[in-house]
Amino acid sequence: MTTGRYSSGARVTIVTLSRSHLSGGRDVRTHRYRITIAGGLGQIGREAFADFAVEANGTNTMLTAVLDQAALYGALNRILALGLELVELSRLTDRTR
Repeated sequence: MTTGRYSSGARVTIVTLSRSHLSGGRDVRTHRYRITIAGGLGQIGREAFADFAVEANGTNTMLTAVLDQAALYGALNRILALGLELVELSRLTDRTR
């Protein structure tokens, strides 16, 4: 769980669940996704996405991870909760790095 504050003073709490929590313990299909957000991530953002590979290029930040559908929607909800701007969402193939 990660807790922080927006610049407005509003408090935000992000709860990260493991895939076994989200899938009810059954096998689910996963894919590798790259989520691009505008700007960089501060400490709270990096903690909220600790389960992702994070790569910043100065303009945008790319978050890459293997996710099932529930985890993907959870990541999108974290982006929304943190007030981040979603630039792009891509499902990567084996050939895509």
